[in-house]
Amino acid sequence: MDAARHSVCIPANDMAHDLGNVKLANMVALGAWLKATAALPLVVVQEALKRVVNAHYANLIPVNARALEAGYNFA
Repeated sequence: MDAARHSVCIPANDMAHDLGNVKLANMVALGAWLKATAALPLVVVQEALKRVVNAHYANLIPVNARALEAGYNFA
């Protein structure tokens, strides 16, 4: 296995369920990926939600930001 590659096992579905919606599993996984790769700071991605999420779904931004943080903190 290449030293730059590693696996992070994360119970994304369970964590998303605990956050109130299993559809948040992808955001939990993204948060874990951010931590594992240091590709971008967590806050940059959380702030980007405000620019990319349709205004109709703006009420979902806080829970998506929490899902990102949960995954980040788990990894």
